[in-house]
Order: sequence, then structure tokens, then C-alpha cells
Amino acid sequence: MPRLSLLGGVLVLAATTIVTTSAPASADPEQPDAVAAVSGCWGDAGTVGPNPHGYSYGAAKYCHNFRGGDVYKAQYGSFTVPVGYLNAGTNWFVCQVRNNENPPVPEGYRNNIWLYTQADRAYEGTQRGWGEFPANRVSSSTGDYEPIPGLPWCHEVRPL
Repeated sequence: MPRLSLLGGVLVLAATTIVTTSAPASADPEQPDAVAAVSGCWGDAGTVGPNPHGYSYGAAKYCHNFRGGDVYKAQYGSFTVPVGYLNAGTNWFVCQVRNNENPPVPEGYRNNIWLYTQADRAYEGTQRGWGEFPANRVSSSTGDYEPIPGLPWCHEVRPL
């Protein structure tokens, strides 16, 4: 409760305030702060895999995809065959690669960069949902046709 006192002829209002803090949301890689969520990928998602070829990766990063969508595999050099569906939210990605144009999104963002991951739901008869996710559905502060900050290029990533 505030306390009133007279100090040198001046009425002083004194209050006691207790401030408690907890660790920032960004301390947990699955719960980035607002800046991290819109500025690219972050943290260490640990080892992921194996993919259908038997490879695992230890360099996965967390990224926030603001929109869910299909994960694709390549056919005739372009990512055009859906292999599964990735839900919106915080997901892990291994790397990024430049290829064909991403499918359009209502927000109008455009890109030709794809992020390697595994879908939340694999479509029957596919490669367990492993494939490329369109970058125009991932939060970042970069513009159209720009890479996602914090995520390595696929040619830089080696399987374990």
C-alpha cells in the first residue's frame, strides 16, 4: 500500500513494488521472441532423420512457417510432386535450395527457394513426407526471392 510522509516540507508518496521476471521466451528455441520469429531461423533443432535414403542431419534449425502447405519432391528437376503436409507453426528445417517458383500464397509473397524438411503428415506411397517446403510460407524479414536468414544452403550441409 502506498505510504505518505513529509520530507523537508514536501509531501512524498512512497510505494513498494515487487517485480518478478522469468526467462525470455527466446530462451526456449521452440518459443522465439517476436523478433526471432520474423527474422529467419534460429536455435538447434538437434538431429533429424533418417530420410528415405538413410541420412540423418545434425544441423537442423527452427523456423516459423506462418502458413501450412504441401511438402514436395523433385520430378524432372522441379519440386512439383506433393509428398505430405506441414502444419503452420514452429518447425525444423535442414537447409534451403533455389529451384522453381513457389506455389502462390494469398499474401502475395514470391520466392523460388525451398526448405528441406519432413512433413507432419506424409501422403500414402511417398517418401515418408521428406521433401522441400516453399519459402514464401516462412516468416523472415527479407523480401521476395531472398534466402531465409539463419538457414544454411543445402550444398553446405553434410549428413551425419
